[in-house]
Amino acid sequence: MAIYTSVKCDPDHKKILDGLAEKANESLVSYLHLAIDYFQQTGVDPKTQFKSFGDELDVLRKDMVKQMKETRDTYISFIREMESKKLAPIANNIQDIGNELLNYLKNEAPTKDDIQKLKDIKPVLAPIPTLTEEKKPVISDLDIQNTNKRARQLFSEFLNHGKKATFGNHIMFEEKTLEHYKQLFNQL
Repeated sequence: MAIYTSVKCDPDHKKILDGLAEKANESLVSYLHLAIDYFQQTGVDPKTQFKSFGDELDVLRKDMVKQMKETRDTYISFIREMESKKLAPIANNIQDIGNELLNYLKNEAPTKDDIQKLKDIKPVLAPIPTLTEEKKPVISDLDIQNTNKRARQLFSEFLNHGKKATFGNHIMFEEKTLEHYKQLFNQL
């Protein structure tokens, strides 16, 4: 069984409380509990004097609007922070990647002319004429070593004069360069 405490009130308010409890079909204790719960849940201050129930609702509406504005401001603040800390860097990275791609396409990507030049390049290695047994000169090991060394030097110079293509491992040469090194290789 619950233990109750007495609450003192003047006879006029006791009469009003009895009438309200009877109208709500509740006992005095139950009605007081409901009234306390109401003030606690709604946040209405019983010391505030309202002219009507509409005034009370107006105060509640204003409090609700204030809380909604605070909540809205919190959400907007959160969204702005996410935009500046997360979305803006991602957008900047995408912009940088796009700029790099455009730069590559404008300055480095192979054009139709580049591809046509690659098609027009003649093979570097021409067929080597064979010597018959009678015409073969006598070559010493030292001559072979010197020839191999010079061939490596020429090949290195040859590669340095070539223009690397922008795709694959192809090297492009001008016709004059090819002819020059072809003569040097044939002199070996």
